[in-house]
Amino acid sequence: MGEDALKAFKRARDGNSFLVNLIDSPGHVDFSSEVTAALRITDGALVVVDCVEGVCVQTETVLRQALAERIRPVLTVNKMDRCFLELKLEGEEAYTTYLRVIENANVILATYQDEAMGDLQVRRATGPAQSHISRTA
Repeated sequence: MGEDALKAFKRARDGNSFLVNLIDSPGHVDFSSEVTAALRITDGALVVVDCVEGVCVQTETVLRQALAERIRPVLTVNKMDRCFLELKLEGEEAYTTYLRVIENANVILATYQDEAMGDLQVRRATGPAQSHISRTA
């Protein structure tokens, strides 16, 4: 964090270190109650979506649960290599697949959006390096 951000932080702190606790909750439907419980004790949610499988029913449930708890989800599109290695897609086709995942997530976010949380839509900035979308392989 920059000095300005640290000066604006009003809570007690010990130096400039941060402790981050991660709770891994499976996306399977059998674990919906665990997802809800985890969301109630967190400040954020990282929602991981397989690029090939896309936004599934359980992804929608997790996003809906996060929004119900007023947790701003961060969308991460995972397993980008599957587009090239398994599906043998060309670059443009893989990019289209990537955008489809984002568009489907945006539909869900718009459907369950709480006005108090502001705009939650995922948008791509002017260049790939400036994207607001997290991408891992």
